[in-house]
Amino acid sequence: MNETSAHPPQPAGQNITVIMPSSRNGRRFALVSTLLSEMKYAHTAVFPPLRRLKLKGLEAKAVSSTFCNLAWRNPKRSDVLITDQNIKNENGKTIQISYDFMAALKEETQPDTLFLPILFHPSLLNRANYLKAEQLSKNMDRPIGVLFAGNCDPKTYDNSRIGSLYNLANRHELFEYVKSLPPELVFIPKTKEAFTEALESGSLKNKFVWIDTEAFRIPQNEWFELLAKSRYFFCTPGVHYPYCQNHNEAAACGAVPILQYLDFYKPGLINGENCLAFREINEIEKLLAKALSAENHSASVHQSTSINNWHKAHMSLEYATKQLSDFLSDPERKHMTWILAGK
Repeated sequence: MNETSAHPPQPAGQNITVIMPSSRNGRRFALVSTLLSEMKYAHTAVFPPLRRLKLKGLEAKAVSSTFCNLAWRNPKRSDVLITDQNIKNENGKTIQISYDFMAALKEETQPDTLFLPILFHPSLLNRANYLKAEQLSKNMDRPIGVLFAGNCDPKTYDNSRIGSLYNLANRHELFEYVKSLPPELVFIPKTKEAFTEALESGSLKNKFVWIDTEAFRIPQNEWFELLAKSRYFFCTPGVHYPYCQNHNEAAACGAVPILQYLDFYKPGLINGENCLAFREINEIEKLLAKALSAENHSASVHQSTSINNWHKAHMSLEYATKQLSDFLSDPERKHMTWILAGK
């Protein structure tokens, strides 16, 4: 099966129920529901009445799909129950959503454990975008050395959770460090016009470009093309979890991740093979200098192919749909644990 192949057929007679009622994990509900819709699997999302009235943003978009129905109470029976709640489904299959990825990393992977903490952003989660990313991944003309683009608001990203729980630098700390680096290494554009001018001049090939979306945003319809113009992508943690969908989107486009948390995947990334990794924040300048050097060009081409292949094998839409469709179509398999990163 590939990204252009037919959708896996919904197992005959199966009704699928999704119960993820907490607004705290609204984005994860949107991911699950959007993925099911992309597989053309009809499903019913259950929300308490008041919660149902407050659905907005990604959740509202997910439930607007023709494959998603809404209900306000749990059904008497479900052939398949997908939930992050402690609910028994005595006579059917259960996909239990778990947000404890740290425990999962410490354990041997079980046959019915799906370690898939994050996919593309739910608003980008469709086969057309995965196919587009795959086509762009072949791009060898990459005029940006290293890229980061995202929200850096300290009110959101300067929190202690990332450090205390995962021993990682948070996004704000990383931004503050990058701003202290020599200007010949880093370019932080204040406007999209300034960025476009520098890009067209060819001056960014050996630069780390940091785009703070507080200054300007990259239109969504330009996002994949921008990733495919970058040899490396600097992966910063999200708000509460290390994972951020930018890692998946960049890898799918062949941009090699630079990150502090290479061990937080299954299988883990390999420094120098499909990523560049640092352990301490003060290692970043030396790492960037090496990544941006002319001598590193051939290595970066190999790393690009390697991370793209890793993504397809372990974190892609193709991988996700195959794992879910295989489980749902096998009458002997009754329980799967899906490791997700919560909001």
